[in-house]
Amino acid sequence: MGIDVCDKFADITPNAPALIDILEDGSPRPYSYLELKRLSNRLANTLLVNGLSAGDRVGILLPQCPETALTHIACYKAGLIAVPLFTLFGEDALEYRLANSAATAIVTDRENMPKINAIKARLNDLRLILSIDGAEPGVRDFHALLFSASDAFTPVDSLAEDPALLIFTSGTTGPPKGALHAHRTLLGHFSGVQFMHDFFPKAGDRFWTPADWAWAGGSSGISRSSPKMRAPRRWKSACSPTTSAPSASSRTSAMWSLRASRSAPGGPASSGRTSG
Repeated sequence: MGIDVCDKFADITPNAPALIDILEDGSPRPYSYLELKRLSNRLANTLLVNGLSAGDRVGILLPQCPETALTHIACYKAGLIAVPLFTLFGEDALEYRLANSAATAIVTDRENMPKINAIKARLNDLRLILSIDGAEPGVRDFHALLFSASDAFTPVDSLAEDPALLIFTSGTTGPPKGALHAHRTLLGHFSGVQFMHDFFPKAGDRFWTPADWAWAGGSSGISRSSPKMRAPRRWKSACSPTTSAPSASSRTSAMWSLRASRSAPGGPASSGRTSG
């Protein structure tokens, strides 16, 4: 799945925009497909060199940010299983999901580290904690490890039935249940994205979603259909995306990331939206 949502596009149109992030000053920061390929290769190497192997579960406790997309893609290319986790989960909810999934690693940030610190002693399978905000005792620096790794990586030759993504239910009728999705989930969900949005993608389309990536509706934007966009890190105010973005072919329409907390004055116009 990592090849299909990233590497194939990097080989065809390497400089086409894949993802656009809004920086603190409100300026758009585009990521090309080639850049995402190389960064996700670095992360795949980082995870494997730190003791993970195919089939291991990786918790992703992050808001919508480039590192979230990179972790998903890297997991799929390395044969690991991504476990998206909602950042508003409390300690009990996180402990249940991380323990139940036997997660070996987790990628998170400074804001969520206090919850992980409170429960990590009870997570017997957890061996690697990466923070995108830098190292602290018992926690490795995501970016330092990333840029010390090679950007050359040979993806695992995964089969359609091999596991790729573990998403937990909300737990409204009992304890949350882990729904394990195989790599073929990409094909199963892509048609739904197309049909709901007038056969998206078309030339120059952008796709934006406020749905959190920990939920199936939001994660489809990065793990199930490459031409989708991404939504705010912390939802505080509305953004009006109006600035034009680099053109892209229908095969390389960009994913779009807004972080409304940054009070961005504008960004690339979106062609579709979804919520969850």
